[in-house]
Amino acid sequence: MPRKRKSNLALSSCVAPAMKVTRKLESDVQAEARKRDQAAFRAAETPEHSQTRRTKDTERHASVRAAETPDETQRRRDVNNKRQSKQRCAFTHNMWTVFNDAAFNYDPLIDYANQRLVMIGKMDKKCVLCYPCCMRVVAQPLSGKRKLLACAVLVEKARSLYLASQKNR
Repeated sequence: MPRKRKSNLALSSCVAPAMKVTRKLESDVQAEARKRDQAAFRAAETPEHSQTRRTKDTERHASVRAAETPDETQRRRDVNNKRQSKQRCAFTHNMWTVFNDAAFNYDPLIDYANQRLVMIGKMDKKCVLCYPCCMRVVAQPLSGKRKLLACAVLVEKARSLYLASQKNR
C-alpha cells in the first residue's frame, strides 16, 4: 500500500531558515524595498486572490500543526508564551515608566485628568496599610479619649517594599 503523501512540509521547513538569514543580512534600503513590493502586491490583489491565499495559509498551518509531535507543540506554545510575555512587559513598562513616582513628583504642566493610567479622585478612601496615617482620628470610644492605632509595622513593611522596588530598577 503506498504511503500517504504529506504536504510540502520539508520544503517550507528548509526554506524558512534561509529566508530568515536573508532578511537579517539585507540592508535597511533592501528591507524597505521588499516591504514596499509586498504592500504593492497586496494592494493589487483581488478579494478572491486574498481569500485563496488565506485559505492556503490556513491549510498549510493546519498541516504543520497536525504533523507536530506533542513535544514540538509544547515547545511552540512555550516560545509563543515567552514572546507574548516579553511584548506585554515591554508595552506596560513603556506606558508606566512615564508616570513612575508621579505621586511624588507632581508636574502642573501635565494634564493628569486626560491620562488613562493615572486616576485622581477624592481622598476619601482609607488605606488598608497605613489607615491611621491617613485617618489620624479614629472614632471616639465611650470614655471620650481619642485613640490612634499603631501601624509602625505596616508602614515599615510598605517602606521596605518601596525601597526594594527602587533597588530592582
